[in-house]
Amino acid sequence: MAADVDAATLKAWLSTAPRSPVLDTREHGQYGMGHLFFASRCPTAASSSACPLGAEPGVRLVLCDDGDGVAARAAARAEELGYSQTHVLKGGAEAWRQAGYTLYAGVNVRARLSANWSSISVTPRASPAQALQAMREAGENVVIVDGRPFAEFHKMNIPGGICCPNGEAGAAHPGHRAGSGDPIVVNCAGARARSSARSC
Repeated sequence: MAADVDAATLKAWLSTAPRSPVLDTREHGQYGMGHLFFASRCPTAASSSACPLGAEPGVRLVLCDDGDGVAARAAARAEELGYSQTHVLKGGAEAWRQAGYTLYAGVNVRARLSANWSSISVTPRASPAQALQAMREAGENVVIVDGRPFAEFHKMNIPGGICCPNGEAGAAHPGHRAGSGDPIVVNCAGARARSSARSC
């Protein structure tokens, strides 16, 4: 059975490495109105099909809701899937806010922040599809990172791309496959905010 965790304790967990994955079990609209910065949206409808956690079963997993018991039910499902260290944020997102911590409105918040940071610190350049294909045909070790959520990536993607949505838990880090001089191409469905670091 999942244990409760208060906002202050969760805040401390999120400040240490490795960071505990946080899953927000609310629906899209609720999540978009305000969520923890590091929370990945995984509504209960998806949890029944083993919402793609990408985390090892032994990881300390935290689930969040509106304090209405939804996260506890999702935690029970996660335990059935083999996750042995499940926790529920006591009081949900509202308890996080009342503890003085920030809730972020919108979606793909981390991707936008990462893109803005990258455009300042890395000065990426745009690469047309033809240039990418030419690099691949030349045998270059091009690492393609797709910044879209898994559902979008699953619908259509560049062959060989790595689904790395918003830096979520378990997402493949490009450094695992790229050498120091290898090009990294970041793509999405066309939204600049998710792929500002297009070619580095």
